[in-house]
Amino acid sequence: MIEVSGISCEVRGTTILHDISFTTTRTCAIVGVNGIGKSTLLRTLAGIRKAAAGQVLIDGHPVHLMKPRERATRLAFLGQEEVLGGDLKVHEVVALGRLPHMRPWEKGGNVDEALAQVGLSHLKDRYCDELSGGQRRLVLVARMIAQDTPVVLLDEPTNHLDVRHQLEILEILRGLNKVVVATMHDLDLALAHFDDVVVLHEGTVLATGPSDEVLVPENIRKAFRVQAQVVRLAQLERPHLVIEEKE
Repeated sequence: MIEVSGISCEVRGTTILHDISFTTTRTCAIVGVNGIGKSTLLRTLAGIRKAAAGQVLIDGHPVHLMKPRERATRLAFLGQEEVLGGDLKVHEVVALGRLPHMRPWEKGGNVDEALAQVGLSHLKDRYCDELSGGQRRLVLVARMIAQDTPVVLLDEPTNHLDVRHQLEILEILRGLNKVVVATMHDLDLALAHFDDVVVLHEGTVLATGPSDEVLVPENIRKAFRVQAQVVRLAQLERPHLVIEEKE
């Protein structure tokens, strides 16, 4: 479980987010317009940035009081523009996820399992600079899986990916059975693939809760200034959002 209570975030002395509170035990998408502070909030949840106020708890433990090694065993963070060293092989990058759990004399474990989970076992001995953009992103997801934490935080995990790789990564995240919090731009993907959603608007939380209760036309109109409708078809398992026009 991740509990966010009264978080405020500052950038160069200016408060950009205030009184951010939500709780999730499932998959959760954070959405909002560009520049509202989604990435800043996520880095604050991860303990990378210091909150100006409030606290973040993981299973009851305050993130800001954790030492780096403890934090790395409780949460994994994947940034939006994270890049891979081209001189490393795929299995070497994934093995880095095991470092927080290892004693000096131990070898890394769970690497093969993580690679199998993202469908890259056949590429384990390839150098990272030989991979496509989608494959490199999957390597980073495999590293995160190998880190084996109860909570994972991802900043725009589908950014710059084609549709197939977007769906592949989102399906992998849902299958982890962990607390997953991710910033998202695509509202339809957020509705279809996340249990909960947090909508940011004017520096605070406009709405939070189950995705089908939060991503409704009125909230979308307020937060994004566009008209939308939710479409439910018998042949589709989940509802989908259709953006009709801007205000």
